[in-house]
Amino acid sequence: IIGVQQVPPNMVLNGIAIIVLASPTPPVAFSAMQGKQANQAPGNVTQNVTAGIAAAREPFCTFLEAHAQSRERQFFLRSATALWPAQQAKALKDTDLIVLAPAFTLTELTDAFKIGFLLYIGFIVVDLVIANVLMAMGLNQVQPTNVAIPFKLLLFES
Repeated sequence: IIGVQQVPPNMVLNGIAIIVLASPTPPVAFSAMQGKQANQAPGNVTQNVTAGIAAAREPFCTFLEAHAQSRERQFFLRSATALWPAQQAKALKDTDLIVLAPAFTLTELTDAFKIGFLLYIGFIVVDLVIANVLMAMGLNQVQPTNVAIPFKLLLFES
């Protein structure tokens, strides 16, 4: 994607997101599946589904709690307290899924923007250095981006 002038299509981005998601989540999914299978009993389908969701919820909440920053959890807890009816807001804790899911999402987006900004700064520095070197050599007709792409690959490969 280095040197590409436009964003890849949505299907490519979704495929990359699914591949990246498949790396950290299998242990969580396996433990949720084991909890669901342990609580499954013959009988009412509705009760089995409810028990399965309750058993599978715990590993996901543990994962989200471990990876969501407490600052975001407190923000969503305060927001829910301010917006929800008082009786429901009192029962809400920062370990509930309704608080953990948006806090985790916000934490991941914040980290992604930080990483993207740092990479962007590196790319800009390489572009500026290459452009200044080309101007000093008198090569005004050469596009700096064409020359900078190999240097970007070398810089971020190691």
